Parts: sequence; C-alpha cells; structure tokens
Amino acid sequence: MLVFLHCIGNIQGLARKSQSLVLLRVLSGFKQVSLVAVVMEKTRSVVQFFQRFHVRILIIITLAVSANISANDDLKDIAIKFRDATSFYLLAQKYSIGGGTNRDYQEAIKWYTEAAKLGHVKSELQLGRFYFEGLGTDVDYDQAARWLNNPARKGYNDAQYMLGMIYLKGTKGAIKKDESKAFEWLKKSADDFNTDAIYQVGRMYYYGIGTSKNVDKAKHYLKLAEEQEIEKASQLLAQIRQDEQTPEAPAVVVQEKSASELRMEAATAGNADAQFKLAKSYLEGAAGQKKNPAKGLEWLGKAAANGQKDAQYMLGSMYYNGKLVKRNFDQASFWLKKPVSTKSPANWIHQRPVFNRRGTR
Repeated sequence: MLVFLHCIGNIQGLARKSQSLVLLRVLSGFKQVSLVAVVMEKTRSVVQFFQRFHVRILIIITLAVSANISANDDLKDIAIKFRDATSFYLLAQKYSIGGGTNRDYQEAIKWYTEAAKLGHVKSELQLGRFYFEGLGTDVDYDQAARWLNNPARKGYNDAQYMLGMIYLKGTKGAIKKDESKAFEWLKKSADDFNTDAIYQVGRMYYYGIGTSKNVDKAKHYLKLAEEQEIEKASQLLAQIRQDEQTPEAPAVVVQEKSASELRMEAATAGNADAQFKLAKSYLEGAAGQKKNPAKGLEWLGKAAANGQKDAQYMLGSMYYNGKLVKRNFDQASFWLKKPVSTKSPANWIHQRPVFNRRGTR
C-alpha cells in the first residue's frame, strides 16, 4: 500500500483552527477507489515541522476499497465523528445513486441535510431537487425553495431553473406567485445553457409572462430549445410560424443564431465557462462542432488562463498523462494546483480522479 503526502500550503481561513491538517492519500491495488473522508488530525512530527513555517495542511484520507456496505459504514463513522460536510455529502451520494449499497432516497436526504446545515452548496442543491421532484419525500416547493436559494445565487443553473419554476407557480406556503422573479431566475439559467429554462424563457417572451411580449426573442430561445430536441419548443415554434403566415402578420424571415454560435460569441468575449464548453466541443466533436483537437486545446488554454477550474484540471491532467500534448510534469503541477486553491479544496479533490505516478487511475 502506497502512502504519500501532499502539501496544499497556507489555505486562507484555516489559520485560526487549533488542529493542523494533513493530506494523506492511501492507495491500494483495487481498481475502484472510494474517497472516504476528510479528517482533521494532529501528528507530532508533521505538525511540529509545518508549524515552524505557519503552514496549515489539509487532511484527506483516501481509502481504496471495494464497493460494499462496509465502505458506507466507515464513511458514516468518520462523517459523524468529525462533522465534516464533504463526508456527509459523499455518504448521501452513495445512497442517492446506489453506490455500493441499495438506493435509499430517504437516507440520502438525511445526510444531504447534515451537509447542507454545514453550508455545503451541492448538498443544498440536491436537497432542493429532492423536494422539488418528490424523491424520497412528498413534493414540497417551500422546502425546495429554502434549499435552492443559496445555490441559485451562487450560479448553479439547475437551482436557478427550479427556483424560477417555483416562483412561476407559487406555493401553498410562504412563496407567492411572482412571474417577474420567475422570469429573472429562468433567464439566468437559460443564459447558462439550461435547456429546460431556455424553453420556458422562449414561452414567457411569446406570451408576455413576467416580461414584455417579444416574438423575436421568443423565437430565438425556442429555436435553441428545439435544437436540443425539446418537443414543446417545436410545437410552439410551429404555432408562431403558422400565425406569421396570416395576412395581418406576414411571415418575416429572421436570421437566428444557433447555440454553438452563441457559445462562440460568449467565448470570444472572454466568458471562461463558454470557452471551456467550446473547448470540450472541439475536443469531443460534439455540440455542433467538428472534432478539432488543436482548436480544443487553444480554447482550453484560454479558459484555464481565465480561471475556469474544470479547464485547469483538464489541462493539468493532459500534461500529466501526455494526452494531446507532450508530457510535462511542471505544467501539470502548475495547472493541477490551481483548482486546489479554491474555497473548498476538499470538495474539488473528492470529485476528481486520483492518478498514480504512471498517469493511470
């Protein structure tokens, strides 16, 4: 079993904590690696060494285990003992997707709630989704809105979509129907390429719901939704085109931009998320783009330079594995360290694959 130590140096906000944190990854020969917990621990020699330099290190224990219920038990014990949000989230994910145990939405809600109480944004999003869709519980739009509010404000387009739909209909409880607020949230979600939100915004522009009626904008959004095979968008577009054929409203040919054209415009204007999505489109030959690794790498580099964390991780992994670029450990280290410096380094580490020295998982 290989044990190695990584220092993530001077993480802001941890200086006041009484315990030093050490990043440990414990790997074995198992093919399936389960990230089990984030633990704060004090060890004499390590702590004494790093305290001289006022360095605080993050402790993450990564255990290679086969997929079985005992892994859940271990994770549960650590999560409860250390009240760690990421561990609660990982435990909830296992019950949510049935990873190593039977799927149990009620148990997932229990652990998502524990993580959400500690401010874990993705757990808040999942809780909101469960209450919105009635997974493991009755549909409760008031509870959904309670948990979706923070992720929506932090830019999660799924949360923005669900919150917008809640305001569009209102609830039996505290949330009154507010079409203007619904349009505001749905527009934010649509502009971040949420397909369901794109259709709703097109429909709202056409009928003048929560915003001024604007047929041209309605057609624009509905065409984008139609490209994503939203049947309702196609039906409403057909209705609009039929209405435009009447003598009172002669048909007007409008040059509408495709989703790929909009993405290119946003990427060219410097939007890092759009640059990353465009890079993936070129690398994978998807979303209306022909496969072009050279252009994909070009846009990936721009997105990474603009601070897009997933782009930085992908670029670092490419340099580490020598995929599409010449292997370069210095460049790999440079880019892979970037995402770790975010506010929630533990979350980032748990969501990404672990590589050994040969560049394999």
